[in-house]
Amino acid sequence: MVTRSVHGRDAASAGPPPDGVLAETRLVTGERPRPVGGVTVGRPAVRRIAPGALPEPIRDAMPGGEHDHLDVRARFRLAGLPRRARYTAAFLRLCFDDRRVAVVHMDAGDHPSGAATPPVAFSDAGEPAPGWLFGDVDGGVALPPELAIHAIVRAPGDLPEVSGSIRVDASIERGRYRTRIVHARSETVPVFALKPDGSVTDRVAVPGTAGPRSAAAPAGTVRLCMAADIERFSRFRNPEAARAQERFLAVLENARRRAGIDDGKVVFQRSGDGQFAILPPALDESAAIPLLVEGLRTSLAEVNHDLNAHARIRLRVALHRGYVAPGVNGWIGASTIAVHRLLDSAPAREALTAHPEADFALIVSGTIYRDVLAHGYGRLPADAFTEVTAELPDKGFAEQAWVHVPAG
Repeated sequence: MVTRSVHGRDAASAGPPPDGVLAETRLVTGERPRPVGGVTVGRPAVRRIAPGALPEPIRDAMPGGEHDHLDVRARFRLAGLPRRARYTAAFLRLCFDDRRVAVVHMDAGDHPSGAATPPVAFSDAGEPAPGWLFGDVDGGVALPPELAIHAIVRAPGDLPEVSGSIRVDASIERGRYRTRIVHARSETVPVFALKPDGSVTDRVAVPGTAGPRSAAAPAGTVRLCMAADIERFSRFRNPEAARAQERFLAVLENARRRAGIDDGKVVFQRSGDGQFAILPPALDESAAIPLLVEGLRTSLAEVNHDLNAHARIRLRVALHRGYVAPGVNGWIGASTIAVHRLLDSAPAREALTAHPEADFALIVSGTIYRDVLAHGYGRLPADAFTEVTAELPDKGFAEQAWVHVPAG
């Protein structure tokens, strides 16, 4: 990740705020979600930039082919906090659904006239999920109530819209004499679609229990997708297969429960030796994923402790995140396909084969590793993952991924 910091910028004169509000969401803390504040996300303002009007460094670095360049600006307002509490940091991330979309320029945007721009660091420019970190996660200076971001986005010219989501995290300092830092993230994830003509479309999140909708205009949201299957399931005879399925489903259910995931909000798709699940929206991945991995390890150990080698359950598990929507015959979205490609890839299979003592092997997309696991949340250190290339040439799939095999 490339990061550069800018301090002490003169405040730019503020333009008019975006028309309307994209979302108002609470900020909630970790494993047992508890509200600690809130944030209002303004509807992004977007305009198309003619190639000749682009700054020279961007114009000189333009790739071949037809591309649209969009100027995107957004405002965020932090809700009031109780006495002796203040915001000290906010991390705002644009997550684009199409990996061909890239931010080619980032700055702190236009802040209200007379307000000093807080310290800001930019991360992942050129990637489909760039971020703006305002303030200091370790506390210190209070943030102003309103923040702004500005980006120039490059998208393929044949893309009818640039869709994605806005993720908001915050650090809050509490106390007068003995201060402590509380980290939180938005309870819901605002989802948007930007049109090259300058319009902005809100997308409505679909509840986990929603049935199929018309394929002509699916509504969707960004969700964490999980796929799992049993190693060498074909070795079981029918009665054994039935018991293996029961144990498999119990392991996954227990792991989700340990991670605080409500199964009533999970969308399931089952097969004999596997399960695909779309996890609830606005999940705190920094808490849920490490707890889910720990839950898998513990649940499998409990199930396998009195089973012989033949009956033992070993799993491959994959995680991916992206925009998903219900179609007329199941859920659609690139991540719903990619998570199965990761699960079937050679690195996932080889990891389980190479560690016969392990009960499962986990493979995650590069996006999830960079956004969550690289930061060492929970008891899941970043160096417990190994970078691999997951390829299925006959499926036209190739993606950088990360593999984790827990210690026995």
